[in-house]
Amino acid sequence: MAATYHRGHAHRDLAGAAGDLLERCTISTKISPRPGHPPLRDQAWRAVEDLGSVPAVMLVHNPETVVAGLSPTEARRWWSATAETMADLVARGACRMWGLASWDPRVLGALLDSRTGAQTPSPQVAMVRAGFLVPAGVLTASDTLLHQLGLPHANRWGMSPFAGQPHLLDGINLTQFLTGPPPGAAQLPAALAAAFHLPEVSRIAVGASTPAHLDQLLDAVDVGIQHQRLSDYRQRLTTHAAKAS
Repeated sequence: MAATYHRGHAHRDLAGAAGDLLERCTISTKISPRPGHPPLRDQAWRAVEDLGSVPAVMLVHNPETVVAGLSPTEARRWWSATAETMADLVARGACRMWGLASWDPRVLGALLDSRTGAQTPSPQVAMVRAGFLVPAGVLTASDTLLHQLGLPHANRWGMSPFAGQPHLLDGINLTQFLTGPPPGAAQLPAALAAAFHLPEVSRIAVGASTPAHLDQLLDAVDVGIQHQRLSDYRQRLTTHAAKAS
């Protein structure tokens, strides 16, 4: 979830709907650094107030949207200040861990690989796009980012395996990547199971607005993956992207 979702009422709506069950949930949320939004510190404490509890993780939402418009020097200064702010929020009890969520991390690699990245607090969690619909360049950059951060597997997360358009997978033969047919020959469980390896992540955020969609995705637990074929796919994807550039 994120502070900007549901017209800015996502945290309050969740707390109201979950009631006493909220304390049994592990909450992660995103706060936005984009111009026009309140400062990250204000968004964080507003989230705590609206939820009535401390989120496990707060993610800086799409930092590339800010970094892309800055000079290298400005970007380093901005990231250093942002990382310090997030680390301070953890220290002050606004969340237990902090991290970043990036839709397109291609401009982040150089920043986090710089001297600034080594001298500032490091994200404890990273969330990137995952699955067959991720462009080759973004997938490679996500791998690079996760490697640079040196995060444990449990703190490497994926999101948006269908890019909001699951119909884009129609007609694609996903059974070639499986050890057996997906439950009910459904595409979505197969695509989700594979997404955990594109790139390697431990959990994936999916939309929760349609119960039938979630029911299908739960079948991904029972889907076996042909890891060598997925590896071959990654190699071919990278090679094709290199030739096209």
